[in-house]
Amino acid sequence: MKRKLLLVTAILLGFTFQMIGCSDDDCPSCPEVPLSAADRLATSQHFTTAGMEYFYAAAQGGFEALTGVPYGALSCQNCHAGPADCNLCHETNDLGEFLSPENSSCLACHGRQRKEINTMMLADGAMPSADVHAAVSCATCHGAEAVHGSGTPTNSMWDDGFGKYCTDAGCHDGDLSGVTAHTTHAGLLECSACHSQYTTTCYNCHFDTEIDLNMKKAYPAAPNWKFLVKRDGLIRLGAFMTLINDDTTGHIVVAPFYAHTIDATPGCDCHNSPMMAEYNASGTMTISTWDSDSSKVDFTTGVIPITTDWRTAIRNVFVNLDAPGGSVWSEASMDTVSKQILLCEPIPANELPSQF
Repeated sequence: MKRKLLLVTAILLGFTFQMIGCSDDDCPSCPEVPLSAADRLATSQHFTTAGMEYFYAAAQGGFEALTGVPYGALSCQNCHAGPADCNLCHETNDLGEFLSPENSSCLACHGRQRKEINTMMLADGAMPSADVHAAVSCATCHGAEAVHGSGTPTNSMWDDGFGKYCTDAGCHDGDLSGVTAHTTHAGLLECSACHSQYTTTCYNCHFDTEIDLNMKKAYPAAPNWKFLVKRDGLIRLGAFMTLINDDTTGHIVVAPFYAHTIDATPGCDCHNSPMMAEYNASGTMTISTWDSDSSKVDFTTGVIPITTDWRTAIRNVFVNLDAPGGSVWSEASMDTVSKQILLCEPIPANELPSQF
């Protein structure tokens, strides 16, 4: 009996020693200890807001170079959900277990997506078709890993590998051989470049309101246009955002984007684009102008590719408020406009859509 006890003790001690000494270096076959949702969230974009800081930074050619105001002084950094804030997104059942977030929880913060999902009226007064995924919850596509983060801090949601393309979601098998448009554009376009109806763009964010009142104020979002950029070798949706610092200085940001305005049967807007027609004729794309009679911005419509010469080709108007938090907009005369493109590339001339 004593010999058996000694044997058991030796086995247990040996097992304990192995567990204590186990590390990635000396035990490659040991499974990683999974991080909790709270641990992952602490490094996520939802908590760190590092994506906004990265884009804003002067080091990236961001708006900070004009404003001279560090990101830490802006109210943007206060819009985040931390490891202890589970109830901001999740309701609980009778057992106290967290439930999958309702769309309303997501859209309370994600305003641009809220405008898309609420089927914002198009510039011609028509209503767009509802996204084909309208009956699908946000959490169905944007799963727990994407929302909570991977456990590794990143500069952007594009760095973590979650939910970049339609084919990553597991819903689309990628067999598109029976559709001519798919085979024609295979390996050239990301799905949403064709299937989105429009992209919603925040226009002319007013920096003085952010500084003086700690609130966001922008000109009403521009409807019924669709910017295209290139990323990972594919032409895909882009965002074009303008910000105004004061009466004479402003900033433009171009970045990749995704629109929740997907139509199952898109048209050929890329090949019948007013902006491409202007570009082919004059080398310019006038995407917005000021109408002095109505005191409003007139926006163009349709597809707008970000070309290699976009910094000089794209013409747009800046507008300013009568006061921080005010309501009266007027055309601004700009002396300096800085321009920034991150996480994507312009579309080369030989890949621009032909016009029919």
